[in-house]
Amino acid sequence: MTSHLSITGLSGATVENSPTVLGWQLAQRIQLTVKQVAKQKPAASVDELARELDVRLRRFGVVMTQKELHEHAASISATPG
Repeated sequence: MTSHLSITGLSGATVENSPTVLGWQLAQRIQLTVKQVAKQKPAASVDELARELDVRLRRFGVVMTQKELHEHAASISATPG
């Protein structure tokens, strides 16, 4: 039995491995991580937030550019706590 949320085995054309499903999974991982960091480090600097996002997202297999990380970090730091 195969998992419907499998990321491995990208050679097939099944629904589980479609780019749409993979993009959705990545978006969910990013949203989850941003929410967690925003709750746990509301008073941190933008650079510290960007580093924390980078570390946590890489655990999920998501690699973002420094510009993207700083954009998310700036959004977190601008949020009233």
